[in-house]
Amino acid sequence: MEDNFDNSRDGLEQMEIKCYRAKEEKVKMIKELNLASDISIDYEIKKSRFESHKSRSQKGCLFVMKRRFLLIIFACKNSLRDKYESKRYAVVTGANKGIGLEICKQLAQNGITVVLTARDEKRGLEALESLQHSGLSDYLIFHQLDVTDPESIASLADFVKKQFGKLDILVNNAGVFGATFLVTPSTEVNLSDIQSKVTDGDYDLSEECLKINYYGAKRTAEALIPLLQLSDLPRIVNLSSSVVMLKGTGEKLKGVLTGVTTEEKLNDLITEYLKDFKEGLHGSKGWPDFISAYTVSKAALNAYTRILANKYPDFCINSVCPGYCKTDINLNTGIITAEEGAVTPVKLAPLPKGGPSGLFFVKGEPATPEP
Repeated sequence: MEDNFDNSRDGLEQMEIKCYRAKEEKVKMIKELNLASDISIDYEIKKSRFESHKSRSQKGCLFVMKRRFLLIIFACKNSLRDKYESKRYAVVTGANKGIGLEICKQLAQNGITVVLTARDEKRGLEALESLQHSGLSDYLIFHQLDVTDPESIASLADFVKKQFGKLDILVNNAGVFGATFLVTPSTEVNLSDIQSKVTDGDYDLSEECLKINYYGAKRTAEALIPLLQLSDLPRIVNLSSSVVMLKGTGEKLKGVLTGVTTEEKLNDLITEYLKDFKEGLHGSKGWPDFISAYTVSKAALNAYTRILANKYPDFCINSVCPGYCKTDINLNTGIITAEEGAVTPVKLAPLPKGGPSGLFFVKGEPATPEP
């Protein structure tokens, strides 16, 4: 217990050091910009003293000197602003392991400052430490986040605002399976057998799945959009799944949920789904009957992605299936690594101006038709 406390304390100390460095950098920026202004002011004072004593030739010389000097000051100020304003900041939810952790790593490798978030503070700090050993400590910082807790989300938004003044990229990765495996996590399971090893008849798990996978992403986005609006290139990437494209997902999913165009209608449909599930009627009413809540949550996230993209046309907002990755959520039965799965989300995060928005990407390409 004492070792755990010491590790946690060390992690918190590292976080405090990072916060201090960030503040130092802001102070440095202000001082540098003020220095440029002070030089300009000092020049004007000296020029006015010389004004009454100069000859015509001296006036011409002074005009040329002034023009050159002001151009230097202008270039200096622009260079300093570019130095600080070109920095990009990202938040990744559910990032203490798996695909989320890999996304943090790859974004940091691209020079983006990343706020790694996790519900469990101890696990989050351990994840941060694992990446810092990769030489990425200057680009990573941890903040606790429970996407089901409005106060936790507000705390993160306040932290980002105070530390960076804006946000450029939000990656909504936090998610749960919403079902129960009939084997222990250490048991080896073949991909062909996984369907027989899963049961998803628990209402509480299904409700939690919707709260995290859909509502958690939605509320996090809503809280951070004001900061994203301060970015020149605001980006939101929602981690989804190609399970929504499989046969047997239910007519309700394909016929209704995929065509929804408003948040109100989307929320009503999710409420309807949970009611049908609780009454044991979700299968007969056209909802998915295998990993039902997970499938509905990802279809809802895709629909929300399209709605949000229409609402904020200056953003690039997309959802993406990372592929069937070997992670804890599927008992490591995936066929690609988390590192490979992070590639497309990371490519979508820094899309250039005018990039695609409102799409669902599978295997690096927009899905057709979009589920």
